[in-house]
Amino acid sequence: MKLTIRDIAKMANVSPTAVSFVINKKGSISDETRRRIEEVIRQTGFRPSINSRRLSAKKSFNICVVMDVGASLFSDMFYLGVTKGIQQEASALGYNIVLTDFSGSMPEIVLNRDTDGVIFFQDLESNMFDIVRGLSVPFVVADSHISHAPYPTVGIDNQRAAHAAIKHLLDCGHRDIAFLGPKNYPHLFESTHSGYNEAHMDSGLIPQKSRIYESDETTTSAGATMAMILDAKPWPTAVFCPGDRQAIGAMLRAQELGARVPEDISFMSIDDTMLCRYVRPQMTTVHIDMEQLGVHAMRLLHDQIDGKPTDNIILPMDEVVERDSVRRIG
Repeated sequence: MKLTIRDIAKMANVSPTAVSFVINKKGSISDETRRRIEEVIRQTGFRPSINSRRLSAKKSFNICVVMDVGASLFSDMFYLGVTKGIQQEASALGYNIVLTDFSGSMPEIVLNRDTDGVIFFQDLESNMFDIVRGLSVPFVVADSHISHAPYPTVGIDNQRAAHAAIKHLLDCGHRDIAFLGPKNYPHLFESTHSGYNEAHMDSGLIPQKSRIYESDETTTSAGATMAMILDAKPWPTAVFCPGDRQAIGAMLRAQELGARVPEDISFMSIDDTMLCRYVRPQMTTVHIDMEQLGVHAMRLLHDQIDGKPTDNIILPMDEVVERDSVRRIG
């Protein structure tokens, strides 16, 4: 016979409402009562009906994670790490994660309001923002590149991360450092370029405008731009990219064209995805705690769902992970 909330309440000598509070992580009950209910649930292996939970709480217990249709968790290691953090925190809060994508239109699960909240990867186009706001569905943007976005966001202090990367290259003796930024993410380009300039000026150096390049944030596009950099002489002693995929694409193309890494050209990035450890030489990078980014996004969304006041979050991350792709000069 399948146990019900009423059965658990009788065994624990409490009201069904108290059991519901424990199951749904809501309401105010004493620690002693909560522990007694949790012990009965543990001993009986009780699992409440999801439909009953949805009806009683008037919630779906779904969190929708939305990415652009051109992205994939299996090809983008950064968002794989962020999703892991979201999943861990969502599970702790009693939610399921539903992964979906969009290309110019909002996913049906959001339009049908079959989700309690939505986490978008990267900033929204204005038309998407208007749609989701009109649906009155709580949402958060994870990995936002806009410092003062008009919607709830969690992002990295990319200027600070870029400053740390360039400072490391300068400390290693490099003075001719190329910046290869993502033209398809202008806010990320701007913030990391600011960090590049700031680090130079902090060291009493004037950054060279002729060493600023751009490509799409893909290995192929970065490789094509790297070929163009190598066509000109002299070569920079180091190339900095604000993302691992760009940096790895540029480095592999440089090696294909005969440049030795790091003897001829050094490479450095931001992110520290697992790809950095599998290329040769291994990539020196600024570590971004992707799982923490996901955890903060889920916590911020949970506050939105509960109607609590929220502030946008910018995570300061500037830890340099030194590997083999940067040569020390002198």
